[in-house]
Amino acid sequence: MTPTIYGMFEPNTGSWQYVIADTATMMAAIVDPVLDYDPVTQTLTDRAANSLVIFIKELGLRVDKILETHIPEDHVSAAPYLQRWFACDQGYIPPIYLSRRVKEHLNAVKPNEKPCREEYRGSCLKFLTDEETFNIGELEVVAVPLQGHSPHHLGYKIGDNVLCGDTVLHPDIGTARGDLPGGNAHELFESFFREGASL
Repeated sequence: MTPTIYGMFEPNTGSWQYVIADTATMMAAIVDPVLDYDPVTQTLTDRAANSLVIFIKELGLRVDKILETHIPEDHVSAAPYLQRWFACDQGYIPPIYLSRRVKEHLNAVKPNEKPCREEYRGSCLKFLTDEETFNIGELEVVAVPLQGHSPHHLGYKIGDNVLCGDTVLHPDIGTARGDLPGGNAHELFESFFREGASL
């Protein structure tokens, strides 16, 4: 089974959002959705998230899952917003998938740090183990550990494709960062060559 993957660039945050679709079942997952941030006015908007909703509705897809490669430190996730939106629209709460290491990271955080923002509070979360498999419709997906940018970073392998979040970035933007809270440049290098070579 071959996935259909749509990528959408969000220029305000420099982020890529994806929709993975199984055209046989019309089931879909959203990967790394973002809210728009305007640094001048310091406001968030849901323009990028709403464009995903419109796109998905036009294709007639049903969102089954929302996948996060990591909890972003440099932008704000739209996953909880979209989860609430699709729960009302579809009558089903699509869980937000994250690495199980998110819980470990949260337990190690100092009281003044806040890596798990308020937007995740009350959300339906599903924590994945490394190499865990799950389905989007009839498509098999593997959660691939890609630590370094963050200690809880995952890639999602679907067929011959890997959605790797901020482990690999576009050359015009620069390389992935290992200096965010809990990040590690050595682990990022190792993840890229260990996992990248096997993929």
